[in-house]
Amino acid sequence: MHTIKNTLLALLTALTLTTVNAENLTAQLGTGYTMGHVVNGVQRSESSVFAGLDLGVTYEKIDFSLSSVALTGPSASDWQAGAAKNFVVTEGLTMRVGLDAYRHQLATSSTEGALSVAFQNKYITPYIKGSYDFDLSEQGFIVGLTKDFTICTVQIAPSVEFGNFESYQTFNTKISLSKNLFKHVQLFSSVGYYKNDGAPNYAIEKLDGKFLSVGGVRWVF
Repeated sequence: MHTIKNTLLALLTALTLTTVNAENLTAQLGTGYTMGHVVNGVQRSESSVFAGLDLGVTYEKIDFSLSSVALTGPSASDWQAGAAKNFVVTEGLTMRVGLDAYRHQLATSSTEGALSVAFQNKYITPYIKGSYDFDLSEQGFIVGLTKDFTICTVQIAPSVEFGNFESYQTFNTKISLSKNLFKHVQLFSSVGYYKNDGAPNYAIEKLDGKFLSVGGVRWVF
C-alpha cells in the first residue's frame, strides 16, 4: 500500500506539472454503493460502499488518465493509470488506441495490463480490449459495442460485451445513466446483467445470470 501511495503521489505531481500546457484538465470525486465490483466480467468483491477519484489531462494530443476506487474492507481498492490517442481514419470515423495498467487490491490482488482499440463514430462504437494479468496468469479479450446519447438532460450509455479468457467466458449487457443536478454535482447509476461460462478461482462467486447495480453521486471539477 505504501508503494501505491507513492505512485499515486508521483502521478498527481506529474499531472499538476503538465497543467500549464495541458488542455481539458478534468477531475471527478465520487461516492456511492455497488452490489459487486466487477473486473473483466468477474465479480471480485462483495457489495460495498465506495469512494473514487478520476483525473484526466490532455497533453500533446495524448489523453492521460489516473483513477482509484476504495471499497469497504481491509485495504480493498482498485487503481488505473493509462494513456490514449485518437487517430482520424476518415471523416466521421476515429480510431482510439489506449494502453492501461491496473492494480487490483481486492480479495485476490493482481496486476493487469491492457491494450484497447475503439472505432468512434456517431452511430455505435465497436471496441476490443486485450488483457493479461501478471499475477493470475490470466489472459484474454473482450469485444463490445456502446453508444452515448442524451434524452431530457439524462446521459445514457448502453453497452454489450463478450469476453473470452483462459478460465472462463463472459457476457454482459449494461446501461449507465447520469444527470447533472447542479453545475458541479452529478448523479450516476448503472445496471448490468452478467452471465459467465465458468468461474475462475479468484471470483467471489459465479455470475450465472445475475443483475448488479451501482449508484452514487460525484463532484465534477
